[in-house]
Amino acid sequence: MITEAKKGDRLVAYSDARPAHRLFIEVTRVAKDGTWADIRCCTWAVMWTKRQLLPFSYAEKRDWTWQEVREQEDDHMLMLREEGLLK
Repeated sequence: MITEAKKGDRLVAYSDARPAHRLFIEVTRVAKDGTWADIRCCTWAVMWTKRQLLPFSYAEKRDWTWQEVREQEDDHMLMLREEGLLK
C-alpha cells in the first residue's frame, strides 16, 4: 500500500497480474495535505488522467518504462488469441 506519493512517482497497478492487465501510473500532482493525487494512467491502448484518493492500495512503486507499455500490447494480443477472439 502506498501511503505517500510525490510528483514524478511511477507506480504499477496489479503488478502481479499478467502484463495485459497491468496499469502504468505516473503521479503529476499531490495535495498539500496528502489526501489525493492527480495521476496519469496508461496502458498500451489508452491514457487518461484522474484524481485519486490516497493511499493507493492496489499499486506498488516501480520505475516502469515506455518499453514495458509497448510490450503490454503483445501480451494483450496473445491473450485475445488464447480466448479465441483473434486468429
